[in-house]
Amino acid sequence: MSFQEETRRRPESSTTFHQKHYLGQIPVEQYEVFVRLMRSIPAPPRQRIFDSTAMRWVQCKPDGSLYQRRDTVPPYIKSTEWVLDRVIPALQQSGFLYTDGIPQEQPVADAQETQGETIEWNWDEAQQKFYFYNFVTEEYVWSD
Repeated sequence: MSFQEETRRRPESSTTFHQKHYLGQIPVEQYEVFVRLMRSIPAPPRQRIFDSTAMRWVQCKPDGSLYQRRDTVPPYIKSTEWVLDRVIPALQQSGFLYTDGIPQEQPVADAQETQGETIEWNWDEAQQKFYFYNFVTEEYVWSD
């Protein structure tokens, strides 16, 4: 599971389309920062592997080894949970997502200053949360 940049048709044109939710707009000048942010969000580790002895998919450890009977097996992390719990909050906390549209008076210098910085999520062991430094607001942003 990871962020992948692809050029596709509009989702609405698919027969399997269900719905979409508007989150906001990102200035075109900050698109590269958006891509770096999306790639920096840690994806869940490997969760399952095909067990050829049982001939079925089974849950596995992040390194690909199988859990033993005495091991506590964590629940699966669904892709929608990853998006709702990590990706969308990171995007909303990034400082360059405009929910009411991009302000016309936004100076280009601010966008270029932000674009030069790399947003990198870090893990804080004591808080048991991810965080990054937002160069737009000049403060640390913590995940929920």
